Amino acid sequence: VDCLSTSAKMKWGEVFSFSQLCLLNLARALVFNPEILCIHYPAIAFSDEGRATVFKVLREFVAMRGIELEEDFSSLRRPRTCLYTVTGHNGVLAADKVLVISSTGLQLLESTQRDALAKVDALAAPEGRATAASTR
Repeated sequence: VDCLSTSAKMKWGEVFSFSQLCLLNLARALVFNPEILCIHYPAIAFSDEGRATVFKVLREFVAMRGIELEEDFSSLRRPRTCLYTVTGHNGVLAADKVLVISSTGLQLLESTQRDALAKVDALAAPEGRATAASTR
């Protein structure tokens, strides 16, 4: 970023694009390394490839019980949970559990992830949203 070499003080929104701000916020959340991470539409600002990367990183965060921690002590790490909201199919395949929130209420989808895609479409369209969770 060219602005970093100047002494002028600028707001983040003036320096970074929307997708860069989303990436920065995601990085900040992961560096904090919380046991429970809640993110509203974590991949909304990215391309299909970027979305896949975001959900892969979130899965690894949960599976590895955090980021950049010493491997020798991996069994001693506390579990991580990541809750995130999605629309449509984005993120459903990366989740362990899927909840669909719609005008008819809340429904937990307890099926294979591929089967969940069709159920998300049927339950969430058009006003609904799915909340996905990865837990270990």
